Amino acid sequence: MRETPDGRRWVLAVALLVSIMLVGFYLMWAVVAKKVTVNDALALAGILITPLLALLGTTIAFYYR
Repeated sequence: MRETPDGRRWVLAVALLVSIMLVGFYLMWAVVAKKVTVNDALALAGILITPLLALLGTTIAFYYR
């Protein structure tokens, strides 16, 4: 795992990126499998991914402060 110059690890940032990716893949699968419509998937993505992106931004800001 890559470390910052002062020794901090990017574990939280990587975990958040992976969770965003998994949510995206799940929603794509749901659309392809005709479980939800595209509009519903976009609404769910906005609800599910927005807080994760905010946490990711906070994490990156914390590491670069």
